[in-house]
Amino acid sequence: MLSHNNVVSNVLSSKKRVPLEYGNSKGLSFLPVCHIFERMILYLYQYCGVSVYFAESIEKLTENAQEIKPDVMTAVPRLYEKIYDKIILKGEDLTGVKKKLFFWAVNLGLEYKPYGENGWLYEKKLGIARKLIFSKWQAALGGNLELMVSGSAALQPRLTRIFAAAGMPIMEGYGLTETSPVTSVNDQMNGNFRVGTVGKVIDDVEVKIAENGEILVKGPNVMQGYYKDPKKTAETIKEGWFHTGDKGEFDEDGFLKITGRTKEMLSYSEIIEMLKSYDITRIEPLESALGYEDSRVNTFDFIQLKKYLGHVENLSKKANVKMTGISFISSVKKHEKNGKEYSSLIYMPSTTIKGADVLYDPVQSAKLGKLVTFKEMLVKHGYNWIYDTERDYKEGKRKDYN
Repeated sequence: MLSHNNVVSNVLSSKKRVPLEYGNSKGLSFLPVCHIFERMILYLYQYCGVSVYFAESIEKLTENAQEIKPDVMTAVPRLYEKIYDKIILKGEDLTGVKKKLFFWAVNLGLEYKPYGENGWLYEKKLGIARKLIFSKWQAALGGNLELMVSGSAALQPRLTRIFAAAGMPIMEGYGLTETSPVTSVNDQMNGNFRVGTVGKVIDDVEVKIAENGEILVKGPNVMQGYYKDPKKTAETIKEGWFHTGDKGEFDEDGFLKITGRTKEMLSYSEIIEMLKSYDITRIEPLESALGYEDSRVNTFDFIQLKKYLGHVENLSKKANVKMTGISFISSVKKHEKNGKEYSSLIYMPSTTIKGADVLYDPVQSAKLGKLVTFKEMLVKHGYNWIYDTERDYKEGKRKDYN
């Protein structure tokens, strides 16, 4: 339950992190207004005199952005990922010098550090990249974007770097519905922007790290409690401190970084026991799925995996194949034309079905009601993918599962 004071206090504390010209800025809105993240942002827009424009749909986001030329917009990490992927796909269609310049700019952007930390030579190159390449990225989203905000899930640092390099910085924040929602957020002003963190705690809110690493929050933004559930409320709010369930740490300058979850972690042995119920006899090393920055394996992920494995098991019986193993795989994306590879920074669990010698996508198979391979799904979207397991690295080769 969130009170009027909860939400208003969050608006007033968050406004100091908004580097916009009050009364002369435009905001593009397309997230569900029923979600506290977007609802608070809309109140913040109103308080700051920002004109709000509602997108017709996510599909028309680019078209609407070019029409209204927003100064600010908010989104979840998945959407920024989609925007980035779409831009990269267009770059892959280029040829000759244009293509070389495009990916030179991308690689440069992935090394971005704020406030000129990379030195004058890097900044000089970045100025050229912005003029030749990144200006087109900006134009695709209206040309006036000064600020984008990300919340609701972890944002990959590579996206933070590349969009900041392109002149459209994403300020990542942290919070929950129970905290109305903002607890901390990055801010370009006064050196308060650091890649890989969720910024500094906003005014009037207190955050401390418990002995077990859990993030605790106290302030006027903390909820009144869970509706008709005093027991859960008492378990979550103790002595005025809201227990988030997230783990975190502060760096030496007061920036908060999320490091994991306190209650929703499964051990490797627990995962093995869960998979045994499916008569799985071969399990690839789980560690291969955990080698990337910000990788998290929690209870929710594996509850979902267990559910989808059940669907795949039923589908495999209908297809007269037996599920015998599961591979936790990392993925490396390979450009079809230039052959360059880069990590996707996510892990994708997959099952191996005896008799077909291929990897199946449990999520897409469950959704479509038929066995779907990773290759079928990804080639459909114009990608060539190579799947790397720990075993392949040890053998000094990469195995291409066709």
